[in-house]
Amino acid sequence: MSVQVAIVDDHEAVRLGFAAACEKNDLDLIASAPTVTELLEQIGNRECQVVVTDLSLADGSAVSENVERIVETGAAALVLLVSILLPQLIFVALDEVREGSYTTWHIAAIGTLLAIVTVRKFELVAWIGMAITVVEVLIWGGPDVILFPGW
Repeated sequence: MSVQVAIVDDHEAVRLGFAAACEKNDLDLIASAPTVTELLEQIGNRECQVVVTDLSLADGSAVSENVERIVETGAAALVLLVSILLPQLIFVALDEVREGSYTTWHIAAIGTLLAIVTVRKFELVAWIGMAITVVEVLIWGGPDVILFPGW
């Protein structure tokens, strides 16, 4: 039985790329939408095990509210996986670009996600995720990336 997944992202190119990745990896994409409201309408009463979401949607919806609504569907929260993989994917794409750019935006996104996890009473998961993220950033860019972001 294949894993049922869904994506909410306000960029159609991201949704199309995710759909192609799902097809290639035998994942059952059951919904794809630009807002959480539209995604939940598409999911309906079907089981969805994993939802991938953009943290900053064009509709101006709050991240915490979006995550809470998604979690209520019973979808798995892959917080540690995001904390581990997102920096690796970004750092590979950036390679040597470290200074004078916005190359650390994803760290703020992970921090937001981990703050939500903390509020939801999963403090240990949040601390582990933060530790992993800090170590990855230190390995990639050294202490200057953390101490002087965007300078």
